[in-house]
Amino acid sequence: MNRHQKPYRWLIALAWLAAALWLGGCSRAASEEVVATGLPNLAEISTRGVNNANRGLEKGQLAPDFALQFADGTHTRLSDWQGQPVVLNFWATWCAPCREEMPAFVELFQERQEEGLVIVGVNAQESAAQAATFVEDYGITFPVALDSRGEIQQLYNVRGLPTTVFIDREGRVVERWPGLLDRRALEESLAEIQ
Repeated sequence: MNRHQKPYRWLIALAWLAAALWLGGCSRAASEEVVATGLPNLAEISTRGVNNANRGLEKGQLAPDFALQFADGTHTRLSDWQGQPVVLNFWATWCAPCREEMPAFVELFQERQEEGLVIVGVNAQESAAQAATFVEDYGITFPVALDSRGEIQQLYNVRGLPTTVFIDREGRVVERWPGLLDRRALEESLAEIQ
């Protein structure tokens, strides 16, 4: 090994450490933004303390669990909704197909929330302020989780937006739909988890 290579390794390690510390700071800032927005349905997402061993995205497997902390201090987990059909919709404000399909999710939730349908919007790595504007613009009343670190995207193997995951009443993955969903396709997929 060349004597000039050692200092560069040290600098690379220092850069990685600085990035890790900066990302940790961003996570705390996102949490503070959730409180600042005051939207009751906007939540910070966390996988800490959640056991996802033996879980996956294969059809019939238990959906990976995660926790949501809302601006008012209340907490819930995905697994708390077991017994109800759940739809996870991964989106971002910059995603044109996400904007196109969102009105169908909003309408469907308004029509079926009393029947026990749970829809959770998972915002992909944007700030609480960006998500809050989108939530207000589209009149979203279902819970919206801020996946500021992309942890849930990783758990659910989300590679493109939008992506929608349908979970049955037993908490099992029934379908994973990458791409735009129109109202008809959304209704057909919902029929499988009702």
